[in-house]
Amino acid sequence: MIKSSLDNYIGLYDRIGMQAGLGAPESIEGFRAFEERRFPNWVHPGLRLDGRL
Repeated sequence: MIKSSLDNYIGLYDRIGMQAGLGAPESIEGFRAFEERRFPNWVHPGLRLDGRL
């Protein structure tokens, strides 16, 4: 009973985190690059200067 309760509680946060991660720009670019058989092209937002490197 305790194990099931903890699994349900932690599983909720795991699903929320997964849902948020799949909609991130990095994930979208990663999936697109995989489909197009190329390397992903992304830069961390903290490293961008005026929208470019």
